[in-house]
Amino acid sequence: MSARVALLLDADGLRRLEAMAEPPLARTAADGVAEGLRRAVPRGAEALLVVGVGVLEAAEPALPPVPPALRLPLLHRESDRFLPLPSGAAVALTGTLAQGMDGAALEGWVAAIEGALPVRAIVTLPQCAAWAAPDGRWS
Repeated sequence: MSARVALLLDADGLRRLEAMAEPPLARTAADGVAEGLRRAVPRGAEALLVVGVGVLEAAEPALPPVPPALRLPLLHRESDRFLPLPSGAAVALTGTLAQGMDGAALEGWVAAIEGALPVRAIVTLPQCAAWAAPDGRWS
């Protein structure tokens, strides 16, 4: 099994979650991300990318009353209406809270990270908070 590394992408750049006190690995996607990651993470590691609230737009869209399985596809289809972002939105839904990041910006970060290690999952910080139980254990 490969080592897993949690990376936080927020307004000040990209950093390892377990090294929050350290300076960001990169401040922009063009900032030598792969080189910094190769130095900072174990060889063969895989990344979980957590998108922080500093780079997210949020909204509580008035979606029609549809089953939960249809809410996210509907939000994807109409993301420009709820989350006006320059190049379309990469979206997530936590309860009634829609979160989105500029799709091209997210693709740029993922491509830069994948220069060093594969990105296995992308989640938002609000999703992480919603999945964590009040005692801090994941549900």
